[in-house]
Amino acid sequence: MKNSLIRISLILGIVVSASAIFISCENQKKENTEEKTSMEQEKKEMQEKFQKEYDELKADYNRQLEENQKEIERLKEEAKNAKEEKREGLEKEAEELKQKNEELKRRWENFKYETEESWTEFKTEFKHDMTSLKEALKEFGEDNK
Repeated sequence: MKNSLIRISLILGIVVSASAIFISCENQKKENTEEKTSMEQEKKEMQEKFQKEYDELKADYNRQLEENQKEIERLKEEAKNAKEEKREGLEKEAEELKQKNEELKRRWENFKYETEESWTEFKTEFKHDMTSLKEALKEFGEDNK
């Protein structure tokens, strides 16, 4: 009888312990699922924020790149009509500006969002490079005059 009582107590203890572990695991799964859902929602919101900002900037930068291209074409014509001793230098300068503008366009088109930090860094560098190109367009031919 005493052995039966000990066995029943042991079995009951094992069942209670197993139940506690099972409940604990279920609660942990639920917490992990909620945390994962929260992280997915946060990621989705960040992606939507990026996409909105990207689309707005894309329209602006595409317009600027197109304006740059038109200005470069105008400068190429100016170079063709320049005095012979300046023509080659101006044509070379215009071609370099064209290459910079095309490189900026490629960089914009090839950008892939990975993190907020990489996006912020890309925007800063891209804006700086666009500003530098604009300045170079304004200063076209100054060294050759």
